[in-house]
Amino acid sequence: MSDHRTETFSVTGTVRLELCLAAGRATLLPGDEGAVVVDVRGRDAGSFRIEQSGNHISLRPEDGFASRWRSYELTVRAPQGSQLDARMASADVDVEFGLSRLRANSASGDLRAGEVSGEAVVRSASGNVGLAGVGGRLDVTTASGDIEVERADAEVAFRGASGDLVVGAARGSLSGRSASGNVWVRNFEGELLRCTTASGDVRVGLPSGRTVDVDVSTLSGALRNDFDAEPGGAPSDGRTIRLQLRTVSGDVRLERAAL
Repeated sequence: MSDHRTETFSVTGTVRLELCLAAGRATLLPGDEGAVVVDVRGRDAGSFRIEQSGNHISLRPEDGFASRWRSYELTVRAPQGSQLDARMASADVDVEFGLSRLRANSASGDLRAGEVSGEAVVRSASGNVGLAGVGGRLDVTTASGDIEVERADAEVAFRGASGDLVVGAARGSLSGRSASGNVWVRNFEGELLRCTTASGDVRVGLPSGRTVDVDVSTLSGALRNDFDAEPGGAPSDGRTIRLQLRTVSGDVRLERAAL
C-alpha cells in the first residue's frame, strides 16, 4: 500500500479535529478558511482512517492504539479557531495556530500548542506539555510530565505527582496539589492561589501594589520572603491576593514578579 496520502475536506463553521495517534508525530498548521487538508506519511498510509462527519474530522490508525509499532507523520492544515481532541501514546503533537478548545490525553508523547482561546483540559503520564496561552479554564493532570504555560487568563486546576508546573502569568485563581513536583508561578495576578505539596517546592512571583494575605505552613521546608522588612513599599491599588500554601518538606518562596 502507499506510504503517502493526502485528503482535502470542505468545512463550514468551527472545525473539530479528533486525533488518535500511537506513535509518530502530528503537526497542525494554519490553513485556509473552509478547508482541512490532511497529509499522512508512513507504512500503509492508505489504511490510516481519515473520516468526515459535518465539521468533525477524525484521524486515527486503522487499529487505533493496537498497532503501537506503526508510526505515522501527519501534517494537518485547518482554520484558526478549530477545536482539538487528541489522544497519544508516544506520539508528539505540535499545534502552530490558535485553537478555540483543547482536550488532550497523552501517555509519553509531548504536546506543544499556541493560543487556546477557550477551555483546555490536559492529561499526561510522562509527556511534557507546553502552551502559549489559555483564555478559558485550564485543567491539568500529570504524573511525571512537566507542564509549562506562558499565560493563563482564567482558573487553573493542577494535579501532579512528580511533574512540575510552571505558569508565566496567572490572571485567575490557581489551585494545585502535587507530591514531589514543583509549582512555580512567575507572576500571580489572581485573587486566590491555593497549593499543597509533599516535597515539591512552591515559588510565587507577586506584583507590586497589591495587598497580600499570606497563609503558609511547612513542616520541615524553608520559607523565603523577599518582601520582608521593606519600608515604604508601593501603595496598594485596593486589590488583595490570598495565598494558601502547604508543604511537608518542600520550600516556599515569595518573590517580586518579573516584569
